[in-house]
Amino acid sequence: MVDEEVTKATDRERLEAHDGYARATALFNDQFGEEDRDTWRSAAPDEPHHSVSEDKE
Repeated sequence: MVDEEVTKATDRERLEAHDGYARATALFNDQFGEEDRDTWRSAAPDEPHHSVSEDKE
């Protein structure tokens, strides 16, 4: 059994991780330009990934 205290991120850790992600995304957008979401959607498969189950409880 895994110790919950070890695996559970604190609110502060989650906020710091998000801040780092947001800053990295902003830097990539500055360097490469923002991604075109419509291009991603048009290239996406029509079917959901096999790991996604419709039988959610």
